[in-house]
Amino acid sequence: MLSPVFTSELQKMLEGNSKEVSKPLVVGKPSFILSKCGANIENDITITKKVIDKALKPEIRDEDGRMVGRTGHGLTVDQLISGLTDLDEPMMVFKGKQKGSLLVITDVEDLKGRKIVVAIELNRKEGFTSVNSIRSVYGRDNLDFYIGENIKNGNLLAAKKEVADELLRSIGKSYPKENTFISYGYHFTVFSEKSQGIRHMKRNMTIGDRIFERLQQINMSQKVFSENTGISQSTISEWKSKRTNPTSEKIMIICKVLAVTPEWLLSGIDSSGERGNSLPWFVVDRNSELGLIIEGYHRMDGTQRARLLGYLEAMSERTQR
Repeated sequence: MLSPVFTSELQKMLEGNSKEVSKPLVVGKPSFILSKCGANIENDITITKKVIDKALKPEIRDEDGRMVGRTGHGLTVDQLISGLTDLDEPMMVFKGKQKGSLLVITDVEDLKGRKIVVAIELNRKEGFTSVNSIRSVYGRDNLDFYIGENIKNGNLLAAKKEVADELLRSIGKSYPKENTFISYGYHFTVFSEKSQGIRHMKRNMTIGDRIFERLQQINMSQKVFSENTGISQSTISEWKSKRTNPTSEKIMIICKVLAVTPEWLLSGIDSSGERGNSLPWFVVDRNSELGLIIEGYHRMDGTQRARLLGYLEAMSERTQR
């Protein structure tokens, strides 16, 4: 996401060598995660010199630890760049206080060991164009309290599981009971075919979820399923209530009774590589060719996407002849 020229342009601005100091710097395009949280993927993320100066200006506090005067946030240039780079896959994303804004918690720390937070105003009009404007970059005080309050108020939009889990455990907090946020990791992301925004994003399905979905599709009751598999109804009920999975030795008999493949039951993908049973989402390994294609697509602008889709359609027609 970070523009390849951002670092050099930032250096020019800080050295006073830029001819257009008054113009905001383009940080880059929103990542897939930020786009699912409301950022228009075709609008640049920008940051002004005023915001940069405040982020880098020394932090001044009084004897009681309160910020005084026109204090800055005390970040180094490297910390600023690292924090902005982390916008690609931030640790957590919350709704901001202002309508149409995000507060992004990165996994980057300032000199005091505080997580760096980036406040973004989404789709803001600047002249004849719209941008995702960064309003502030700073180390967050009382982060545990802030996270707890915002999770309680339903403001969590996205979380990077590997790092967010560890942080939540350390501060004694937990995710919302209902999975109403995007959950992603280092090696996979859940993409929804029908989703146009976070309110349509479907939660990560467990093996148990797929079993209940299949039971509904073939109109089989839990009682009949229990009799045919030899698995007690209480155990089956726990798959739903506690979101647990069946033991490995039961996989084959479950597949036989439900008439599905082990590949589909375990991953939602059948042995031919197709998504079994018309699932509305699928899991893609981000290190695979398909994962790289999807990531590349989400970094394209509207014109580039249209050209790519046109090319794919033409190739598909040629294959069908």
